[in-house]
Amino acid sequence: MTVPVVGVAVDELNQPTSDPFEMITRDVGAKSIGLIHEDPMIHDRIAVHLEMGGADVDLVVVLKWRDALGPFYGSGGIYLERLERFPGHLVLHQH
Repeated sequence: MTVPVVGVAVDELNQPTSDPFEMITRDVGAKSIGLIHEDPMIHDRIAVHLEMGGADVDLVVVLKWRDALGPFYGSGGIYLERLERFPGHLVLHQH
């Protein structure tokens, strides 16, 4: 099952360094996450916002891999820490 995700690049202090971008999950594990997105991932450290089990979850992810995935792109990484709130504006496009 895929889950919509909002991401934003962050620095070492978890301050946003990019505009938010939309993705979906490919895999969600206890220690890592796989993501699918429309554009190549150029960031090494991102914050992600997703809803799991009815709760909003905001996490910092250090990306460990990136690759083309058909007409899309994939990336994945390990969770670094949980955040109290997403460090950017949560603007979601309605499809």
